[in-house]
Amino acid sequence: MSDDVLTALRDLAARGLSDEDTARALLDLTLQAAPPEVADAVRVCALPAWFDADLLALLSRPLSPADEEPEGEHSFPSRGEKLGESQPLPPHREEPEESQPLPPHRGELEGGQPLPPHRGELEGGSLLERIAAFSFVMPRQGGGYVYHEATRARLLDWWRRPENRPRFAVLSGRLARHYLALARQQVPHLTSPGYLEALLALDDAYSNVRAAWEEVIEAENWELIQSFAYALADYQMKRGMWADWIGWTQAGLEACKHLGDRGGAAAMQNNLGIAYRNLPTGERAANLARAIECYQQVLRFYTPEAAPLGYAMTQNNLGLTYADLPTGDRAANLRQAIACYQEALRFYTLETAPLQYATTQNNLGNAYADLPTGDRAANLRQAIECYQQALCFYTPEAAPLDYAMTQNNLGTAYSDLLTGERAANLRRAIECYQQALRFYTPEAAPLDYAMTQNNLGLACVHLPTGERAANLEQALGCAEAALRVDGLAPWERADYSFTRGLIRLALGHLDQALADYQAAVPLADAITVAEARKELERFAAAHPDTPGLDAVRALLT
Repeated sequence: MSDDVLTALRDLAARGLSDEDTARALLDLTLQAAPPEVADAVRVCALPAWFDADLLALLSRPLSPADEEPEGEHSFPSRGEKLGESQPLPPHREEPEESQPLPPHRGELEGGQPLPPHRGELEGGSLLERIAAFSFVMPRQGGGYVYHEATRARLLDWWRRPENRPRFAVLSGRLARHYLALARQQVPHLTSPGYLEALLALDDAYSNVRAAWEEVIEAENWELIQSFAYALADYQMKRGMWADWIGWTQAGLEACKHLGDRGGAAAMQNNLGIAYRNLPTGERAANLARAIECYQQVLRFYTPEAAPLGYAMTQNNLGLTYADLPTGDRAANLRQAIACYQEALRFYTLETAPLQYATTQNNLGNAYADLPTGDRAANLRQAIECYQQALCFYTPEAAPLDYAMTQNNLGTAYSDLLTGERAANLRRAIECYQQALRFYTPEAAPLDYAMTQNNLGLACVHLPTGERAANLEQALGCAEAALRVDGLAPWERADYSFTRGLIRLALGHLDQALADYQAAVPLADAITVAEARKELERFAAAHPDTPGLDAVRALLT
């Protein structure tokens, strides 16, 4: 340690500074004592939440014409990207909404100071190794390094000084473009067979994505704010990052206003509607009312004449929201949803928009399957026709998880269909659930796996043909497989416990059956209890002499 540094340390001790001021001063002294290239690299590596050799090289390279050029136009598909549902759904899953792509955006121009030359190797080890040797640097699980949180905050304060802000704008823009490129590469794979790899890549990068986002917000880089809000939307929804999804989309909407981008604003309103519709916190009816308001704003811009596919997309999303409304007349809400889906299908055809056509047909099938009024059998036959139309596009090769979702929904419709040959309907239901379980696995989709196993168990317990004991043993195995899944919501655990109780009742294990029902009741909501009563009475109609029926009825009253 040099005499100058020792003198500075003695001066610090004599000044009676606060702990925070002392820590900042010590950090400044540490960097002053380091070689200039190392000190600069330490500050540069504070911009991401974590760093490695590749990020250090990216951020340390000299200013180039690429830093002064617009980002360039990115054409997003006019259909929009589908979003996955990350929240557990009741025993038949609905098809997710579509998010709307932004029109090609204008990119951004930045200014900044020239960067110091980067020397990849310094005496005593590589530049990265020299940074890693500091006491405030820690190895990161998964690779790379992180700073102690307080140290990184102090380094970011250094970047906020007026004299450093031009270079901060250049480097934050460079970091943002790097992670936007990653998002644009990985997000389209979230609906493909390789979606798990894409999720893991985005999971690993997300803390740095967030850091880049915060920095472009601070720099008021409206073009990059707009791009980020769109690019990460599908990922945030799949991972249930509701606060980020809503906050980023609201910022993206503000960016569109600054840029005078009415089309982008409509896209952001659409995505904001999707976020409010899926928001698991707050008052459900109020969230859905906000979603409807957002979609109605979108329809002021997307008209059948000016933007037929955008109009159809918004009608589909509006239909999903009406179908979810917990208030008002349930049948009227579903009829409104059906009208919205049918309006969307005026423009979505299997030939011109096959993905959206399948999406909307699946949603229309769900609405018919849930419709409480009219001819129940006719509604279910209409639902079955819609699901079969969806499967014209949803194939195991093209969309394995969508295929599984629609097969599960089709199985539920056949299981509920009480007209025609009952055993044949149930055998079709069982075949559909088994098809769904080819892709709904405990590893790939644990909650969907549990839901489909539960549905398969119910179909087996009601099956009137075949070897009765074998059917019931298969049903019990399905219910227990569902209950072994971690992360079940209370209502899901109650639902699957009711199913196991019904199967044990059918097997003649009355004490175990009553224990299942007793354990489930405190966890169940009104809808789950009503479903349990429906399944019990359906079973009782076929097996009226089963011991214990009245005891179970009393628990479900």
